[in-house]
Amino acid sequence: MAGKRWLRLLFTKAAANAFPPRYRIILLRFMLSGQTEAINARGNGFMLFLKSANLALAFLLELCMLAALGDWGFHTGESTIGRIGLGLGTPLLAAIVWGTLLSPRATVKVSGMIKFILQVIAFGAAVVALFAADRSTWAWVFGLLVILNKILLYIWHQ
Repeated sequence: MAGKRWLRLLFTKAAANAFPPRYRIILLRFMLSGQTEAINARGNGFMLFLKSANLALAFLLELCMLAALGDWGFHTGESTIGRIGLGLGTPLLAAIVWGTLLSPRATVKVSGMIKFILQVIAFGAAVVALFAADRSTWAWVFGLLVILNKILLYIWHQ
């Protein structure tokens, strides 16, 4: 029954505006696969949604970290070349370090504690960069979201 309710919701006019056709097809395949019935039968569909949202938040925070470092770089350099170098080089260096050591598919495996310390340094650098670029409100919001996200990642073993 729940699958039919999802189908009705998916093809309403509001859903047509909210979801592009490509995503509606993906959602339709998911619903027709019967996995939604299993989720509803277990009663943890909302927890699955929260855990997925937390993983998406983790990815968005990583992108925001790169944006914060780039913003700092573009506002810090003395000359135009220096601004461009710092604005592009700092996030590029952070992305290389993140991809090499901290990503789920990292080429160099590090232990859990070292990985946590490196993440604290990376996200802390982004918070400091936001403060240095006179974006204190964004720095507080970003820092609190990172803390909340890391706590939930630890609790849910993600």
